[in-house]
Amino acid sequence: YETGTFTPVVAGSVAAGTGTYTSQSGFYTRMGNTVTFSFNVTWTSHTGTGAITITGLPFLGWVNTPGTFPCEVLDIATVKPYCGQLSNSSLGLRDVSGAGVLSLVSMAGAGGVICSGTLILA
Repeated sequence: YETGTFTPVVAGSVAAGTGTYTSQSGFYTRMGNTVTFSFNVTWTSHTGTGAITITGLPFLGWVNTPGTFPCEVLDIATVKPYCGQLSNSSLGLRDVSGAGVLSLVSMAGAGGVICSGTLILA
């Protein structure tokens, strides 16, 4: 059993860029290979391009985590936002279209994401 904190970072999927943050906080609990996490990240400017990704999560080497994690999104136009696994070390901000399709959300100059979920480590 382990608990701790981490610093979530917003990056663009094409060019990571740099952001100016007003909030970056993350918390996790690990029991065996299961990690439950929550984070809040808010930025006022960002130079990244492509889709919004979240890095800096507490552990690398996740296995295919099923499903997505509902989240709250601030100042970014979305219908139903979710965070979903992009790789074994990052999450992507996704939006549900009217057809029920998850699509990546483009980088925004300012915004915020609040999310929580569970990851399974390899």
